Amino acid sequence: MHRFVPLLFLLFCFNSIAANNTDSLTRIINGSSGIRRIDAMTALAEIYKARNESMQTEDLYRKALAFISDEGDQDTAVLRRRMNIMIKLSDLMLFEKASYNESTPLLLEALAFATHMNDTKSRGLIYTYLGFNYRFLGKYITAARFLDEAIRVTRAAGDTNRLISAMNERANVYFFTGDTVQSRVLHLQALALAVRTGNQHAQNYVSHDLAFMYLNHKEYRRALTFFLINYGSCSPEMNPRQRAISAINIADAYLNLGELDSAFVFLNRADSVVRRNRLNHERIIVYQKLSDYYARKGGFDKAYSYLIRFHQLNDSIFNLQKERQISELTRQYELNRKDQETELLKRQYRITVIIGLITVLLFLFILVLLLHDRNRRRLINRELEKRNETISRGKDNLELAFEVLRKKEKQLAEANSAKDTFFSIIAHDLRSPFHALLAFSEILQQSHKRIPDEEREEMINVIKDSAGNLYKLLENLLEWTRTQTNRVEVKPELFPMERVIDKNIELLAPLAGKKEIHIDHEPGNGCQAFADPGMVDFVFRNLLSNAVKYVHRGGRILIRTNLTSEGVLLSITDNGVGIPPQDLEKLFRIDNKIKTPGTEMEKGTGLGLTICKEFIEKNNGRIWAESTEGKGSTFYVLLPKPAV
Repeated sequence: MHRFVPLLFLLFCFNSIAANNTDSLTRIINGSSGIRRIDAMTALAEIYKARNESMQTEDLYRKALAFISDEGDQDTAVLRRRMNIMIKLSDLMLFEKASYNESTPLLLEALAFATHMNDTKSRGLIYTYLGFNYRFLGKYITAARFLDEAIRVTRAAGDTNRLISAMNERANVYFFTGDTVQSRVLHLQALALAVRTGNQHAQNYVSHDLAFMYLNHKEYRRALTFFLINYGSCSPEMNPRQRAISAINIADAYLNLGELDSAFVFLNRADSVVRRNRLNHERIIVYQKLSDYYARKGGFDKAYSYLIRFHQLNDSIFNLQKERQISELTRQYELNRKDQETELLKRQYRITVIIGLITVLLFLFILVLLLHDRNRRRLINRELEKRNETISRGKDNLELAFEVLRKKEKQLAEANSAKDTFFSIIAHDLRSPFHALLAFSEILQQSHKRIPDEEREEMINVIKDSAGNLYKLLENLLEWTRTQTNRVEVKPELFPMERVIDKNIELLAPLAGKKEIHIDHEPGNGCQAFADPGMVDFVFRNLLSNAVKYVHRGGRILIRTNLTSEGVLLSITDNGVGIPPQDLEKLFRIDNKIKTPGTEMEKGTGLGLTICKEFIEKNNGRIWAESTEGKGSTFYVLLPKPAV
């Protein structure tokens, strides 16, 4: 027990004299000036924002903006800070307070700074915010102008996530100006781009807005289709409020369609989420919808019961909001009294130091006692060690056996965990293409005669891409399953490597030609390998296909074969995008699938390299990779040399 005394003492001293992060930032604000005080204000505002204390957040942002405006030297670093504070404050005005007239001048001034600094990324965000702002002010022409500029800037910068957001908001402006055809086309283009890039968050909000467009036109069946896509993209770790709202929207669509049983299923799901996460605002809506459901089913007692709950919870939330407002005002009052409490804190600090010194002296006294006791115990332990030495010799062999069993058990547990992770990833990857296939197929089936050619062609392309990716994934999954169930029979034989290489270069020549990629082959004086030709053919084709996928248009690929002391060494070198260091060590692991799109957004399954590793190891070989991000990669395959 005496070993823990120093740790307990340190914890005591730390808890006695250290202030929390909020108080530290407050002291910096009160005791400093210039950029250091402005940065502390911004950091403290972020803390208050995370606590949903909007009054303190707005007050700190406005003070920081006032101080930074008074800074004499407005260099690039100061201007960037000033622009970012304006963006954060306008974000608060837009999405927390809905004060669109207040956010307008902030955004316009921030846009001037971003243009002056040639900050394309910030300009794309500000243009989108301005479009959103003017749409809610009802100035749709101005909103459209800013959103068109946001689309142009984000597309030129390759900022796909903000491009999707700008396209979606532009589609909303089309809808509010009565151009429902353009609105639907642009919504679907944004959704297709989100599906193609695998952006689940974007799929969520685009399908949500698209569903509400159909709901407004009372096209409940179409609205339901996209509400279901929105719900399908809600993973368990996603924001519980989003999952609850998505389930409520689906239930509302089913109620409008008169499919009461289906509506009840999703109302129960929403009720479970809001109860578990204490989402009272959403629970009010659930109670209202449940009351409507039971009224339509003829259960008027339950309908009345849920209506009573609706009114009680609504009144309770209103009172709670009033209490929070009073609490925020009280907190503001307490902040103003901080200066008066500073002297008291200093006195408490001096007392704490004195207590700490007394504690140190007490600790030293206890330490002397413990050292004396340790010496006495050391003599006793030496005698016990001699007696235990004889006993432990007999246990060594048994411990060794247990150690072997523990290692085997650990390896088995790690393998099972890796496969569980793998199947979880595969289930997610199988589900995403099906969402796109089902949604767009249903739309084409129901409305193919009324859909414009451009929109129909976009849907068909998404269906084709999703089906192709799904087929590749299933094909690789079947190959991997065969290796894991020992249904792959290895039939090694002596064969020339050039035969496999030339065959696959010819096979992939059309694909390389489309990207104007030049493939060079330096043969290694008739190198022959002793392995299964079919497996080596699969591995080489997969590696060469990956090289073509990740090489930029007009790039080069070099293939070499050499006979080394260990065996036949095959290398495939490209000057493509390369692999980040953090991903390089995960390439061949089953529980860490890496699915980076190709240089022209080509997709893969993420299983190919895992199967390559299985095949090469079954042939007593090795496979590895070397790469520099932005410069290219080299994949090596070492196969056994022929037996003499």
